[in-house]
Amino acid sequence: MRIRKTSETRYVVKIIDGKRKKYISVLGEAYKAFVGEIKDKHIVVCDGDLKIENLKLVDLSEVNRLKNSKKVKVGDKIYNSVIECANKNFISVPYLYQMLEGVKPNLIGVELV
Repeated sequence: MRIRKTSETRYVVKIIDGKRKKYISVLGEAYKAFVGEIKDKHIVVCDGDLKIENLKLVDLSEVNRLKNSKKVKVGDKIYNSVIECANKNFISVPYLYQMLEGVKPNLIGVELV
């Protein structure tokens, strides 16, 4: 198994089950194993070093609200949210986040303000 960091707060491991490939959240599995169950519409984030005591549950709506409220800039144009920037530049929102986090090549030069 190889743990891969897909964004600033997301770590996954690829598991091959027969002919299917599945990606499983490392933080989520660690939380379930050592802390307890994950509530519906919550995600596990690591606040600090990668240690069990730094894992915490965060409401998904709160995470989305914070992520979507960030202003971004492409060239001289400033957009009020990542979603607005993605829509105006004909790019999917997840792909734009991956460009901001350095996972995908930053094709349009987008950056957080």
